[in-house]
Amino acid sequence: MPDIRLHADYDRNGRLTAGRREYNQRHSPVGAIILGNLDKDSARGLHRQPITQTERLKLDRDLVNKGRQDDDLTTIRLHISPAARQRPGCQWFLVVKGAAADKIGVFDQRRRRIDSEISRIDALRYPINIAVNRLVLRLESITLPGSPMNRPLTHDTEHTPVAIDDSIIDIEVVCVDAQRNVTVEDSGRFSIAPFVIQDNTTAAEKIYMCVVQENIPTVYDLIKGMHDGRVRVPFERIIDQSDLWIQDQFQVGYSQGASGWERVVLHLPRARKNVLNVQFQANLADYVNKNLAARNIGLFNDFWERPIPIRNTRDKVKLMSFLESGRVRLKVSSMVQVRKRMLYELLQSPRRQDQALSRRLKGQTTGGFFGLRRQFSELWQALNASLRLRARQAGDTPHRQALEELRTAFSNALNKVRRDFPLVGSDKVCVPDSETTHVQMFGYQANLFIARVWQTHSSENYGGNLEALPPTRGAPLGSVLFGNFRDADNMTTMDPDLINFLSAQKVQRLIEIDTSWLSVAHVDEILCVVPRGSQRGRFSVLRASPTVSISLIDAVIAAHQSGLPAGSANSSPFPPGPAVRSMAEGTVPVTRMFRGLSFYHYHPPGAEEKLSPPTLYLNRLRYSENQRRIANFAYAEGEGARYYPADFTALELKFFEKDVNGDSTNDMYDSVYLGGAEDDINRVQANLEFVYLPVLYDPVSDLGDLARRNAATVAIMPNAINMQVLDRHVFIPKPFGPRMKINHAIGVVRSVLRQQDHGRLAGRVTRRYFRRRKLDETKVWVRPDMGNIRTLSELAAQFADGFPGRTPAEVEQAIRLANRSAFQRNGDIAAHPSLYNWRHLNIPENTVDVFQAYIQIVVESLGLTVHWVDSWYYHVRHGEIHCGTNVIRRPPTRGVPDWWDVQLGTTGSQAGS
Repeated sequence: MPDIRLHADYDRNGRLTAGRREYNQRHSPVGAIILGNLDKDSARGLHRQPITQTERLKLDRDLVNKGRQDDDLTTIRLHISPAARQRPGCQWFLVVKGAAADKIGVFDQRRRRIDSEISRIDALRYPINIAVNRLVLRLESITLPGSPMNRPLTHDTEHTPVAIDDSIIDIEVVCVDAQRNVTVEDSGRFSIAPFVIQDNTTAAEKIYMCVVQENIPTVYDLIKGMHDGRVRVPFERIIDQSDLWIQDQFQVGYSQGASGWERVVLHLPRARKNVLNVQFQANLADYVNKNLAARNIGLFNDFWERPIPIRNTRDKVKLMSFLESGRVRLKVSSMVQVRKRMLYELLQSPRRQDQALSRRLKGQTTGGFFGLRRQFSELWQALNASLRLRARQAGDTPHRQALEELRTAFSNALNKVRRDFPLVGSDKVCVPDSETTHVQMFGYQANLFIARVWQTHSSENYGGNLEALPPTRGAPLGSVLFGNFRDADNMTTMDPDLINFLSAQKVQRLIEIDTSWLSVAHVDEILCVVPRGSQRGRFSVLRASPTVSISLIDAVIAAHQSGLPAGSANSSPFPPGPAVRSMAEGTVPVTRMFRGLSFYHYHPPGAEEKLSPPTLYLNRLRYSENQRRIANFAYAEGEGARYYPADFTALELKFFEKDVNGDSTNDMYDSVYLGGAEDDINRVQANLEFVYLPVLYDPVSDLGDLARRNAATVAIMPNAINMQVLDRHVFIPKPFGPRMKINHAIGVVRSVLRQQDHGRLAGRVTRRYFRRRKLDETKVWVRPDMGNIRTLSELAAQFADGFPGRTPAEVEQAIRLANRSAFQRNGDIAAHPSLYNWRHLNIPENTVDVFQAYIQIVVESLGLTVHWVDSWYYHVRHGEIHCGTNVIRRPPTRGVPDWWDVQLGTTGSQAGS
């Protein structure tokens, strides 16, 4: 027996007994468990009120001395024989070895930190006093496995799996004699507990949502749904943050120790504020740092604390903070946006050489950042000449003035690019490393650095791009889904540090799917996991299906055309003439989609990106201008904020969702990308149940651009897949689809259910079913100072097709009677003082949204309760209700194995990526 024995809870039963059986497992592959000490035990816990302090919380890991309430420390006990104290000239040390050795803290019997002596990079030694028979020490980890802080800082953009396991910690008790000889007296194996991402089937403990005046409809519908469904989950409203995308800011999971669990908040590397970064400002990171950590809720912030190295032409390296690199990315994004707009304007030039230059440079990225920067002089020369020529041809007209203003705007933007990234000779460029200073780099250095910065701040790193599958036989702790794209050089759009972090946990399988065809590129745009029925462990994967959407649209059009009189304009596959943008004619009337809603145009100066109406709307605009078949629709390119009517007929949607070659874009999305994602999932975690819900995506002008990654899309209708799950209640975005009279809707929904192998559900589609679930009620949120509806007459005009055969005055009267206090005498909509001027109006047309009805029937068949949410505010900003909420869930305590058994494969299957 050694003179000093190192005891710990090696058998992981939650007790340190120092027995022989426990001691004999000290060299097992996992050994004793060290939890990340990332929480704040002095904070009240999950249900405390938000904090208004100016500084971020100081976590337990930051404390030099630990209080007795700190329950995340791992206890070790040294049993010391008299012979150890009798060794002449011997100094005793505790040696901590491993890739994350410097992230392990050692504390004495009074819970005071012991300072280390560095012997190697991966080994630190701590002096210990052996004057007693038993010495109690405690260990903590200030990190999690796979932390980017545990690896060298590089500009590598390729994903290469890390071979070193930084979760393993070996601890030795050593004697150093007078001649500096080292004798290992005893040793033991320890493991840092991994981070496990929870799925939607685990119980919800708290839901978070940001509140501003503009998103009141979503907040109201969510709270009302929770109240009506008696969903007893605490709801925290985050006020005045002016950044609403809380799902993207953090991901919640847990870590398991031998004696319990700890929730962990993974603070994701998102420095963006809202959708558009007009200037670099604080976002929801401030809220996360101040409010989420509490007793038994840890905060993992390493992705915010890691720097990025920047190397100059003299080979000197400076470390740039994550936030500073975000400012650089914003400047690069602005440059890219200016370049895209320059190419677009050159395509409008009357000179063929300008158009050829624009086409040649479209999507060209072979030169990387440095190549794009050097192109600006050539582009500006061509564009300046083009705008001058077009201005002369315009004569003395307002159009000439607009062209001159455009030329001035481009000149100012070019000067900004020159200030941000000045060129030095033919092979160097200066990159800003602060608001006032630059670093001079060779072109190839700048390419590597900017590519790494771009990757570090990619939207693929956000919370909406992480979805967990529940445990199954082949994956005892489930799997983690994320969207990514890898090029021929294995460069990833997701930060490789984040991929390595997920992989380093080892206990959940990783499933990587291609989301490069989506603008936001998040898995929550295409997939959602929901519990199924009352039986524990059963679940379904809801998957977006444009095919189901097109089937519903086709069924609606067929039903409508079956009731048309001979010679009707709507009998043609083309959109109707300028006098008729309606499907209210005939015996089977159909309302327009998205009535009463507005597409949002927001082009702030210097923004990283811009919000524009969808391509579907612009396709209709171009068709109007070129063919003169339908009435013109207003659209004004350029800076500013404005709204455009969003309404579409089913005929228009079917016609305008095709690309330039006449191919259905949504058919391609479903067959290639969504079907491909389903195949990728089945290859890793087979035999899952997929359920398809109707979702339509915006078209791209040429489907070939998707394969070349020169185009991407978003949902054209509110995306039902982007829902929030609270236990067995689901909060789904209202689709605002075409509405029909109840009997006609019954026929359409039944026919598509049978087409989609849901024939057993067709019998549920009855008049009574629609009325009991209030699906025959039409509701709309209106705010007079937002959108295009300010008066009763404007409202009635938008919803007139729901009242076929009635005059405008009769429609106005019906709406006024249904909303007696909502209108002033002159017909203006009266602002609601307690709802930030919003009005929730009833449109008494007695119709049913066929998309909404189909979704409700299918989702209810899974044993879930459906609540509908107006998420249009988020939708026109490329998100929905899931993006705008986040949920902390209870770690599973039954029905899942301990992670150390999963890692060892004792559950029957080796888990991992």
